[in-house]
Amino acid sequence: MFVKLCGFTREGDLAAAAEFPLSAAGFVFHEASPRLVSVERALSLGRVLDGTGVLRVGVFTGRDADAIARAAEVARLDCAQVYDPFVVERLRGRIRVIAACRVSGTEDIKALTAVPGDELLLLDRFDSRRYGGTGKTFDWKALCGFPHIDRAIVAGGINAANVGMLLAAVRPFGIDVSSGIEDAPGIKSKEKIMNLFNTLREVHNEIHAR
Repeated sequence: MFVKLCGFTREGDLAAAAEFPLSAAGFVFHEASPRLVSVERALSLGRVLDGTGVLRVGVFTGRDADAIARAAEVARLDCAQVYDPFVVERLRGRIRVIAACRVSGTEDIKALTAVPGDELLLLDRFDSRRYGGTGKTFDWKALCGFPHIDRAIVAGGINAANVGMLLAAVRPFGIDVSSGIEDAPGIKSKEKIMNLFNTLREVHNEIHAR
């Protein structure tokens, strides 16, 4: 399973996360986020991941595709996670993109069935004030029958205690976890990261033992 952990602000946290089978690490560039880092800081943090194969993902909420592409180049990002379909379109062919969508339930999921392109889709809990890191889930059962589940990354309130329930309801391409591995915004807990990966391994073994 593709596992993205997001909102890193400290080198030690990244190094701890890279000890596990991590697929991607996220750096947040949304100005209002308590996990905000600068492009220069993301570049410095990303050096911890050199040689690991872990993808460096920038989380952007602005509408300027050119600025995103420049920031991604300076920060040596592998991928840009963006929330605006117009920006997704403009970034195609310039950098790998994760198209992020904020959803509340079944109706929002239905609206995504005809989404264009073949990018990975990140499905996060809608919040009128925040982009991610809310610690709140959405109705995962709404994803049953979702035609793009094989490229969907589920986010929003996931942690070691409930990831088994998510995977019992639906089998997405991946998961994205931020607050579920934190002691405070931007302060990651190695114990919580370890518990998450241990639970994922246990669930995987249970599924394949059936």
